[in-house]
Amino acid sequence: MTRVWIIAVLGALVATAVLAQSSLLRKQYDSWQRANVYRRVGGLNEFTMNDALHKAAQGHAEYIEKNNMFGHLQIKAKLGFTGEDPAVRATNAGYQ
Repeated sequence: MTRVWIIAVLGALVATAVLAQSSLLRKQYDSWQRANVYRRVGGLNEFTMNDALHKAAQGHAEYIEKNNMFGHLQIKAKLGFTGEDPAVRATNAGYQ
């Protein structure tokens, strides 16, 4: 039981550090961590956080919400437009 507790404490410290250094909300962080658990079990590398991609994804989520639309493409005349497609939105958010 001690090992589990130590891992939980270290996990909480890592979570606090990641949340403090990024714009992730707690629910987003939890989802990210859950995905990484499945990736580790499957023998895959973990996802890493990229603030520019997070900014692009968050902007698109807000666009979808504002316009009651769903899909990968955006229409320039709509509220919250951040770029026509995911690659353009990523570039606009600073991803290189």
